[in-house]
Amino acid sequence: MPVNRTQLHNEIQLKASRDSEIWEKSLDYAEEVRDFWQALAPDEGDRYATGFYKHSIHIESERARHAAGTVDEMGRKIGGRFYWKHRVVTSADNAEYLEYGTPPDYDPANSKGNWWDLDGEHHWGWNTPTEAYAFAAKTAAAFGGTPGS
Repeated sequence: MPVNRTQLHNEIQLKASRDSEIWEKSLDYAEEVRDFWQALAPDEGDRYATGFYKHSIHIESERARHAAGTVDEMGRKIGGRFYWKHRVVTSADNAEYLEYGTPPDYDPANSKGNWWDLDGEHHWGWNTPTEAYAFAAKTAAAFGGTPGS
């Protein structure tokens, strides 16, 4: 008899969402992921790091909905009802630049690349690429996943 993967996924999700031990273990796991990611992130000791990125990495616990058609063990339809899940995220505005880096400006004549350093000096230049540090990708790889999973 073939397995209905959607139904199996919904049943596992339902049972996991009701188990307090799984809730606590998933929160512990999220804390471990957060601590690992924060250990990779630059801190105040780095010349251009202010520590904001590192301190913006946090755990979000949010409500999600059971998929339509989900049935609990009593046979009641609970599709659309809420359950809680955890994820580790950052709220830093510059997180994308730190993760993926930035390419050089390809049109030097029309480029307006400029920035202020920590000493307050204003720099102008067209070739301002930044390195891709991939903190989130390194964290995901260390825990056997991919960013976004």
